[in-house]
Amino acid sequence: MMILEIVIPILSHRCFYYMCNSYTIVPKIGVRVQVPFRNRLLIGIVLRYHNKFKISHLIKYKLKSIDTVIDTHSLFGTSLWNLLIWYSNYSHIYLGKIVLNILPLLLRKGIIYTKKYLCWSITDSGKKKLQLPSKLGKKQIFTLSLLKKKNIYNLEIKKYKISNAVLSSLSIKGFCILQKTHYVQKIVYVFQRKHYPNLNILFLKEIEKILKKNKYTCPFYFSDINFLQKVEVYLFLLYLILNKGQTSLLIVPCTNTTLVYYIKNFFYDNYDVDVLIYDTKLNETKKIKIWDFSKTSIPKIIISTKMGIFLPLTKLGLIIVDEECDLNHIYYNKFIFNAKLVAIERAKKENIPIFLTSSSLSITSYKEIVEKRYHEIRVSVFQEKITKYHVYKNTLIYLKKERNIGIYSVQLIKIISRHLLKNTVILLILEDNNIFYNLLQCDNCKKMLQCFRCNNYYKFNKSCNNLFCPYCFCQENIPNFCIYCGFFSFSVRLFDIELAKKYLSDIFPNVKILSFSKNITSEEIKKNVDKNYCLDFCSSTIILSTPDFANRFLIKNVSLVAFLSLEKYLYSNNFRSIEYCGKLYYSVLFVLMNSKLKIRTVIQTPEENFLLTTLFKKNYSYFLNELCKNRKNLLLPPFRYHTVIWFECIQEQVIILFTKYFKKILCKKLLLFAPDLIIIGPELIKKRKYTNCYYSKILFSYFSITFLQNILVFFSKKISVHSQFKDINFLFDVDSEKN
Repeated sequence: MMILEIVIPILSHRCFYYMCNSYTIVPKIGVRVQVPFRNRLLIGIVLRYHNKFKISHLIKYKLKSIDTVIDTHSLFGTSLWNLLIWYSNYSHIYLGKIVLNILPLLLRKGIIYTKKYLCWSITDSGKKKLQLPSKLGKKQIFTLSLLKKKNIYNLEIKKYKISNAVLSSLSIKGFCILQKTHYVQKIVYVFQRKHYPNLNILFLKEIEKILKKNKYTCPFYFSDINFLQKVEVYLFLLYLILNKGQTSLLIVPCTNTTLVYYIKNFFYDNYDVDVLIYDTKLNETKKIKIWDFSKTSIPKIIISTKMGIFLPLTKLGLIIVDEECDLNHIYYNKFIFNAKLVAIERAKKENIPIFLTSSSLSITSYKEIVEKRYHEIRVSVFQEKITKYHVYKNTLIYLKKERNIGIYSVQLIKIISRHLLKNTVILLILEDNNIFYNLLQCDNCKKMLQCFRCNNYYKFNKSCNNLFCPYCFCQENIPNFCIYCGFFSFSVRLFDIELAKKYLSDIFPNVKILSFSKNITSEEIKKNVDKNYCLDFCSSTIILSTPDFANRFLIKNVSLVAFLSLEKYLYSNNFRSIEYCGKLYYSVLFVLMNSKLKIRTVIQTPEENFLLTTLFKKNYSYFLNELCKNRKNLLLPPFRYHTVIWFECIQEQVIILFTKYFKKILCKKLLLFAPDLIIIGPELIKKRKYTNCYYSKILFSYFSITFLQNILVFFSKKISVHSQFKDINFLFDVDSEKN
């Protein structure tokens, strides 16, 4: 009799033990089973076997037996299962919690996915009809001749430009039939090599040498590379791996980008290969199809967000992590993981090459390259001309010393008007819902309070509780009632993109003004993009954009880039904020580097900042060196490791009890082991809006990551003893990159 450790979706943070009777088949690890739980049957996943249970334990705990075994083979495969076990040990997260969260929802519900697809095939009467002269139309003859050559799946109807009406009319006449079959895709071996105009032959040969290696010890990092070069490098790498008959995985921060559309169309047009896109926003049926298709040995290209690193891919030959320092690669939900870290470990375990790219180096990556843990490949070494940012003039505008109209300084408006005469595109970048500009709005007539001298909106100062005009530099007290309607109540409104666009339309009434935020739909994008999914404008236009949108799409004919709202980075409590500011600045210029025009950059800041001036007036490497010096002096990452413990519970009293227990007992014991350990927290208890849970966090800082992992083991053992803390949900972020 065998005992199985099974995880159930309802309680993913703990396991349950069940017996396997002699008359039932012993399920494999990673297989779904149906188990009795209280008064109902639930779907669970087998995690481990336990042979050490005695008969006395079975009588004592009254273990139930499993009902049915759903799968014959594991859902994950051996290589992926080993990766999940490694990450469970590394991050000290329960294995069942990881397993349940990476699976698509339909697989968790116990649905058995059938691999049969609808397929159209010609009948004998249809073949005879083609040989004889008939009264069929041109489209009907064309579809029958295609069906005579090969069967057409229902998925491929759009590909061959056939309508469903023609197929249904032919099936009524008995010339073709629709039946369910297995989807068999031809293994495509690409022999024709395309031309890559932005890459040197020596650089391409260097990549081919890397892919011919037998053993890979460290990741490869591309630096000094512009946007078009990056696209061509990806195409060349994917082409070589596809030629070998292997699968490639490209992990991107967002799938709705120029890069993804260009790669997808390139392989479909030139090699007739469908590129699969796996995203968390996909439909559940599409997710389960890609999950099932990824197990096949057919060579394929998968472009995915962070969750795609846990796909059960067979014959994996390459992993590419695009924009490796992007925070979108970090998953913060049921458990915490960094897709870049997991991708590097998966490449090590499967002995395959992994390539990392970024428009601007992060400090951690910079340190890894210096310590030779990453192998840097500089594109500029192989190129005849070194690629540089085409920036010919930089301007810093201090808002406290300038007259302002809304969020725009008078100096910036003059610069915009000069560039509009050149018939070029002006890109204004501002953070969505993060502009530190408060206005007072009447609750009745919804009008904002304006200055009676210049008709400019007043800034509302919360600390002083007064109004300030940024153009006239005058202060006023808050009026007792509205000037327009006489109502006595006011509310605070944030200066958002809509108001910013309204201001611009008043200043430049005859100029085309567009606004793009991060929540823009694909239909709105298609109206303004060309065939290569690039934003191209012939006439002079002003684009108000968020940083996310500016990084995702290639905008042509840009001559001026202005960063309007950097207050988020300058006045933030996060020590990484200046680094994020530098990444924002260079990542936007990275996308615009391919334009033939020389770009002028403008930054509006409230006041002077030393690191910001070094970033703006000197190059990015000098800025990184200055940051490294500051971090080293202040004992901050990457020179120390940060581990964060998040804990939440519905009951506030339980969280308060835990914080008291941690301060009195656990904190003192930990500091006895390591006096150099820095403990920050627990923070003030906060409440989540949607879940109504109370949460807080504790941060540990130390020189060794292994010591911090041992702290988590000690922490979990001490808490498991106390029954009053069993309702608290703990989340461990081992090597935190956000805190």
